Amino acid sequence: TSKCLRAQARWRDYQRFSVFVDSMMGELGAMYGDLNLTYDEKVSRREGIFTRALKRFDDEVTPTFESVTFGGFRETSLNNATLLSRIRYYHRLPDFATMLEARGGDLAELLAELRTTVDTVPDPFDLLPGSTP
Repeated sequence: TSKCLRAQARWRDYQRFSVFVDSMMGELGAMYGDLNLTYDEKVSRREGIFTRALKRFDDEVTPTFESVTFGGFRETSLNNATLLSRIRYYHRLPDFATMLEARGGDLAELLAELRTTVDTVPDPFDLLPGSTP
């Protein structure tokens, strides 16, 4: 149905946005983790990362969207707080999709598995494909 096709397009868009946000977070994490940088250098580099990321979003990511525009992302000032709010909902969505697909799309099976394995790792994200606990 058309509703199903729209939902699938939205899910693909969410995953594209997830990859974009995770990439930006990775770049920021590496910069913040650099002990050789002063606070002022980190602030300056953060602004450069934000500027490049927004350009990449406009030039490369936005044209790939099929259904969702993420207009709110562009209309809101980009800072650590707004980025953390995005990462809460969009972190590693393709990895979750891969994990679900590996179980034949059986969400109940995946949730049962996660319930029984979540206490075996220090960070629940370590259970996702591609993680190294």
